[in-house]
Amino acid sequence: EVAEALMGQTSVTDLLGNPKIADAVCKLRTDPTRYQELISADPELEALFGRLNVLMSAKEHELGHTASGCCTPEVPVSHGMVNAPDRACDDDEVPALQGEDAFDAEQARAEGALAFGRGDFVSACEHYERATSLEPEQHLHWSNLAAARLRVNDPAQALEAARECTRLNPRFAKGQLRLGEALQHLGRHDEAIVAFEYGKLRAEGSVLTSITAALKKAKSDAATVRLGSKAIAAPAEPLISKATKPIAQRCSVQANGIDRAEAAQPAVSLSNAHIFDIL
Repeated sequence: EVAEALMGQTSVTDLLGNPKIADAVCKLRTDPTRYQELISADPELEALFGRLNVLMSAKEHELGHTASGCCTPEVPVSHGMVNAPDRACDDDEVPALQGEDAFDAEQARAEGALAFGRGDFVSACEHYERATSLEPEQHLHWSNLAAARLRVNDPAQALEAARECTRLNPRFAKGQLRLGEALQHLGRHDEAIVAFEYGKLRAEGSVLTSITAALKKAKSDAATVRLGSKAIAAPAEPLISKATKPIAQRCSVQANGIDRAEAAQPAVSLSNAHIFDIL
C-alpha cells in the first residue's frame, strides 16, 4: 500500500530516476553492506537518500504505518535499508521512527545533509542542532553536528557534540573519528590519538581509511610538538666558545694593562701651567 502510494508521487519517482540513486540501488541489491561506503564517498547521494526517507516517512504516517511495517518498500534510506528483513541494526542505521518528534528529527537531519552537501555548513549546523533537540538520545545526530561545527571552524563546540555522540554510543567508529578531529583542531594531539586508536578497532571501509590517515597526522603533529618543547628547554650555546676563549682572555689582559698604565699617569693639577692646553 505504501509502495503503491509512493510510486504515485512525482517527487518520489523523480528521485528514484536520479542516475545516482538508480546506480546505488543496483549496487545495493547485489551487496547491501556497501551502503555506508557509497554515501560516505558521495554527500550528494546521502542527501538524496535523506530526501527519499523523509517522503517515505511522511507517507507511512499518512497511511498509519511505521517505518518497519511489512508494506514498506525495500529502498535504502539515510543510514540503512528500510525493511531489510534479516538484517540487524548496525551503528550507522537510524532506528524505526516513532512519533512526531522522531519524524521531525529525521526531516531536520535530511535538510542538514542537503545543506552540508551544498557547502552551507552554517545552515547544516542549525538543522542538526534541531535534530539533536528533538532526538537527544540519537548518537548519529550528534556525530553530524560535530562534523558541521568543524566545517564552520568551531572545534570547541564540535568537541562537545562529539563527546555526546561517543557517550551515547562509544562503539560508533565515526563518532570517535569526530572526537579525534575536534581534539586535533584544538591542538590536543595525544588525546586525539587515543580517540582515533579506539575508533580504529571497529572502523571499516571509508571510515577506517579516514581514521588511519587522521591517526598518522595526529602522531606526526604530536611528535613535532614534543621536538619543539625539547628545543625550547635545551640550554643555549655560549656566545664565547672554547676556541675563542684564549683570544678573549688576551683582550682582557691587554685591556687591564692599558687600565694599569693609565692609572700610573700622574693626575693633572688645575694649577699646572698647561691648564690652557686642557681647555
